[in-house]
Amino acid sequence: MVLGMSRPETAPCDGPAPLSRRAITWLAGGALVAIAPHGLHLPLWVFAGALSAVVVRPLLPVRRPHPAQRLVVTGLAIALGAGVWARYGTLSGRDAGVALLVGLLALKLLESFRARDAMLVVLLGYFVLCTQFFFNQGIPAAIYACAALVVLIAVHGLLHEGDRPLPWRFRLRAAAGLLLPAIPIALVLFLLFPRISGPLWSLGTDPAAGVTGLSEEMAPGTISALVRSDEVAFRVSFEGPAPQPRLRYWRGPVLSRFDGRVWRAAAPPPQPPRLVARGPVLDYQVSLEPHHRRWLFALEMPVRLPSGAGLDGAYRLLRAAPVRSLLSYRVGSALDYTLGAVLTRREREQALQLPPDLSPRVRVLARSWRADRPGGGVVVDRALAFFHREPFFYTLTPPRLGADPVEGFLFDTRQGFCEHYAGSFVVLMRAAGIPARVVTGYQGGEWNPLGGYLLVRQSDAHAWAEVWLLGRGWVRVDPTAAVSPERIRRGIAHTPGIREALPALGTTGYGRDLLRRVSLFWDSVNYQWDRWVVAFGPQRQRALLRTLGFHQPDWTLMSLIMAAALVAIGLLYGVVILWRDRSRPVDLLERTYARFSHKMAVAGLARRPHEGPRDYARRIGARRPELQGPAQAITQLYAQLRYGRTPPPQGLARLRRLVRGLRVRRRGGATSSAGDGTGGPGAGRPCGPRDGSRTGPG
Repeated sequence: MVLGMSRPETAPCDGPAPLSRRAITWLAGGALVAIAPHGLHLPLWVFAGALSAVVVRPLLPVRRPHPAQRLVVTGLAIALGAGVWARYGTLSGRDAGVALLVGLLALKLLESFRARDAMLVVLLGYFVLCTQFFFNQGIPAAIYACAALVVLIAVHGLLHEGDRPLPWRFRLRAAAGLLLPAIPIALVLFLLFPRISGPLWSLGTDPAAGVTGLSEEMAPGTISALVRSDEVAFRVSFEGPAPQPRLRYWRGPVLSRFDGRVWRAAAPPPQPPRLVARGPVLDYQVSLEPHHRRWLFALEMPVRLPSGAGLDGAYRLLRAAPVRSLLSYRVGSALDYTLGAVLTRREREQALQLPPDLSPRVRVLARSWRADRPGGGVVVDRALAFFHREPFFYTLTPPRLGADPVEGFLFDTRQGFCEHYAGSFVVLMRAAGIPARVVTGYQGGEWNPLGGYLLVRQSDAHAWAEVWLLGRGWVRVDPTAAVSPERIRRGIAHTPGIREALPALGTTGYGRDLLRRVSLFWDSVNYQWDRWVVAFGPQRQRALLRTLGFHQPDWTLMSLIMAAALVAIGLLYGVVILWRDRSRPVDLLERTYARFSHKMAVAGLARRPHEGPRDYARRIGARRPELQGPAQAITQLYAQLRYGRTPPPQGLARLRRLVRGLRVRRRGGATSSAGDGTGGPGAGRPCGPRDGSRTGPG
């Protein structure tokens, strides 16, 4: 029996028998559930073509295809390969490979006319369904994959049903019954199979696919465009209390080169500057969403680094490979510190670089703050007072700037977002002779009380400045705080003017507050899923095994534990199956017919091993003419219920009444009015036709 749904007359799946219309319809449905998740990322022409094939195939003839149809399918396959090559420049990799597989699945469906072809479609459907995890590993994707897998297993079983198809409810129930026992085995393999560093779905991804978040360039409008996104950047779990919002500066790219309009990252010094922690170190764990860059985010300033990461000369936290999948790492930061008390000549030149055509008005303003030769700290204070005193506005929709954006912002529009304030402040500091640079990252974050972690979104993207002061080293200065202190103290969602521009970030109103709570609850569920499923790597696996008492787990030990667990599950399944088979009640229809056979045996007409139901009824009529009518009626109704395509309504109840009302005389003259199905030559065994019996229902 295959998949628990085979029939004795089933034809082998590799035979020449053509597919029925019903089988082709189910096959098209299986292909549909396999390719449906890819509609979110496939090119429109690939997905639309695949859907067209799924819709058209049940309408095509069922018999052997016309030779012209095979030529059309071959031409479409060539066009598919050419189109994928033109779109991606390759036939391998994640995006190109999945597009090619989905197209080939649809084309194979078009040319499937036999069970052997259908089997290839189902097997390819299994593989295409798994490829959705290359793009999304969330809870909805996992739930959908399980449901789609049940459908594919049901289609797989349909290919072995032969001429007597089962009802679709039974087919789906049987497929789910095959899938459920595999869950404990999958759980053991997931927890104990030796892990590699990084999930399999991160292999072969395209370098530029799905790049989101910050970059190594900043121009007017760069961060304000990013702030409009509500996507999650990373989540943070603190071992102690979370720091105050004004201290949550998550350091990312550092930008030092300026061409008059765009800030770019410069080659950092070979060694990171010396850092001295002046307070306690805060430990926390970051769950970083993939952004396809090498840098990691940490509170200023990181002192205990995650495994496999290091600091460059600009004090950026970097890893060897880009972050192409969810990454979980632990880090410790000192919120009170001294950084880079000594500045090399190269660093000074890099931190004072200005475009040669810088506006004279900007230079005059910066030099006016140094007229009385004050210290660098005084110049910084005067610049911040300038932003606070003058009518500057913090807005997501600033006016368009001209050829010189710094001059236009400082003296004309005076409306901008954090990149305008940070960039112009650094230009002013450099024009005043103070080394300075732009730092980008995230500021703030939303505390999720349901999950007990900090949620940092792309809308928390921010830019600030660092200035080098004699005796103090690199010091963080945020000019945005001089214009919009609420942005730093309470976050982007509570900033006047910004909240109205981004309604999704608002927190007022009962309905919106309820939606926010639901959103936080769902995010906490996703966070736990990401921590324990998506980001379950070697370190977390070893920590789990240590919790179970295995202090030095290695591959050999984990393999032995896994094998023992699988053997234990197999033994448990065997015990359950044996117990279920022994305790399972006999089929009610068979019990009823067995009761009839028992009554006949009491009357001296026991059923013979080779005898089918109709032969048995004829022998009863020949030996006992008075029982011919009841025996024929009972046998005919039993045959309809057991073998008929459309059993009569209330047939089982009628059969039980007929058997219960049957009166026969025992040997010696006694009368039997009701059998209990026990004792007698024919009791307790199946009474349907045996293999090789000469007669049957028809």
